[in-house]
Amino acid sequence: MIHRDLTLEQAAAGVIDPSTLDPADGERVDELRRENEEILKVHPPEQVLAEVRRRASQGRTNRGLWAAGAVFAMAAGLLLFAIAGSQPVEQTTMKGPARMLVYRVEDGLSRLEPEDDARGGDKLQLAYMPAGAAHGVVLSIDGAGLVTLHHPRTPRESTALQRGTNALDRSFVLDNAPEYERFFLVTSASEIDVSAVLEAAEELANQPDAASAALPLPAELDQHAVLIDKVNP
Repeated sequence: MIHRDLTLEQAAAGVIDPSTLDPADGERVDELRRENEEILKVHPPEQVLAEVRRRASQGRTNRGLWAAGAVFAMAAGLLLFAIAGSQPVEQTTMKGPARMLVYRVEDGLSRLEPEDDARGGDKLQLAYMPAGAAHGVVLSIDGAGLVTLHHPRTPRESTALQRGTNALDRSFVLDNAPEYERFFLVTSASEIDVSAVLEAAEELANQPDAASAALPLPAELDQHAVLIDKVNP
C-alpha cells in the first residue's frame, strides 16, 4: 500500500507520467494535486523541506517517513529534494554532466528553462543534480554585476553535495537588477576553493559577455549555467 501511495504522490507532483497508471487512479491523482497546491499556498517550500528533514532526523526509515510525511513533501513539489538522513527520499539518476535547476515558486513549483522570463520579487527555489560529483558551488550573477553565493552559505563551509536531486535549504527572491540572473553550478570530485570561484564570478560579472561566457576556472572544474531573463514588473 505504501508503494502504491508513493506512486500516486509521484504522479501528482509530475515526477512520473500519470498516463502510465491505472485509469482508475486518475481521480485520486487529481485530488492529490489539488491538495498539494492548497498546502503550498500556506507552507513555503523551505518550511516544508525543514519539516521533512525534522522527521527524517528522528531516525525513521524512508518508508516510515513516507507514511508520516508524504503529503508535506509532495505539496511543495520536493519529493526529489526531501532528505532522509544523508540520502534523498527519492533518487533521480541521470547520464551526462551535473545540472543546475531553477524553479519559480508561485501556486506550486514550475521549472524555469534557460532564457525563460522572471521578474523582480519572484521567489525561486534552486536545486542541483550532481551526476556523481562529490562537491559543488552554486552562485549567481545578475545584470548589475552582483555575485551571490547560494551553496555553501559561506566560503569557509564545505562544498560537499548530496547524491541525487536536491534543493537548497532556502529559497531566493529576485531583486530588480536589470536584464538577467544567471545561475551556476560548479562541480568537482574534491573540495572546491569557494573564494577562487567567487573571484572568477566577479571577474566574469564585469565583462560584456557575462550573460553567455563561461566562468574563468581551471579545466578540472565542471560548470553548468542557467540564464533567466528579467522583464519589467
